[in-house]
Amino acid sequence: MSTRVFLDRKFYGLGRIVLCSNADGTPKEYRPQERYKNAKRLSLHRYGHGPFCKFSMAKGLDRPGLYILTADDKPVYVGECIDVSKRWGPNGYGNIAPRNCYAGGQQTTSKQTVASMRVFLRKQNRAQTLRFGFRNASEVLRPAVI
Repeated sequence: MSTRVFLDRKFYGLGRIVLCSNADGTPKEYRPQERYKNAKRLSLHRYGHGPFCKFSMAKGLDRPGLYILTADDKPVYVGECIDVSKRWGPNGYGNIAPRNCYAGGQQTTSKQTVASMRVFLRKQNRAQTLRFGFRNASEVLRPAVI
């Protein structure tokens, strides 16, 4: 398992985050809110407009800890969670449910996928390599601030 040091802390398993892409390599854009019936006529929240992307990452991190998202080996986001696989998997940040785009939905989920899309498209549409690192909860003393 590969390791990298950020902010004087070791992160393990820095695997690539793989975005669902078009044939030309650009990320597929999704707007799941268009599939939602919205019978209650809720408004889209701040991050609900998208566009969003779908992505996958290495599995097997079903434990608590600190995680780091890097773009071209530079930290862009640090967070903490109880189950990394659930947080970043197909039912979390990896795929936005239509309901999460509206008021009362999970804004953080929408915000992270929008951020991933923007990072990927930054620098004149040059694809950046997105990687994910993890640090076990037992090794976390205090979350770092970037």
